[in-house]
Amino acid sequence: MNLYYNALHELVCFGTHILAWHLEEGKGRLEERNEIDLAEALLFRYILELIDAISVQIKMGLLFLVKYSYVPF
Repeated sequence: MNLYYNALHELVCFGTHILAWHLEEGKGRLEERNEIDLAEALLFRYILELIDAISVQIKMGLLFLVKYSYVPF
């Protein structure tokens, strides 16, 4: 499970770099940009937020498994 959390976390980190590169690339041609460019950036950001939320849930799930599976003798 920790492997899944780490993989999703790295995917989100790399995705934020891609988003920043995409937005920086479009700064020079601001007059040519339209709503489609903005929509694809916002959709990509929303997908990254969902993946990040899933990774947090996986991490919290790991904590709850450890917390509730411990049975003292």
